[in-house]
Amino acid sequence: MSGLQAFGPKARAVTIVGALVVLVGSMALFTLLFTLIWPGEARYVAELRCDDAHPEAVVVQDTQQTSDGTSTDFTVYCVSPDGDAIDQGWAPSFLALWALHTAAAGVLVALGLVRRRARRRRRLAQA
Repeated sequence: MSGLQAFGPKARAVTIVGALVVLVGSMALFTLLFTLIWPGEARYVAELRCDDAHPEAVVVQDTQQTSDGTSTDFTVYCVSPDGDAIDQGWAPSFLALWALHTAAAGVLVALGLVRRRARRRRRLAQA
């Protein structure tokens, strides 16, 4: 009997919910750090929000010196061919990236669990 089967369905549900909370929270941190390293990633999901008149998404980094040090801000703009820009902000692109990173990590975790379960079944079948 595996560890989760010994405790019953309620413990299993609590464990799954806890794992999902950890996954979503850790992916939020991962997405934040990754967009700080490569802010241009937001451009790919921002293009989904740009209309036909402003088809190109551009990420602009604004760095300012403050009394506390250096402050950096990122903004996504949708730009038309003639240079007219619409501010799309940063949050929608960040949230879309967070969702995509979480979904990708969830798929990887699910594939790992399926593979693990298949190995256990093969081992039990051989015994």
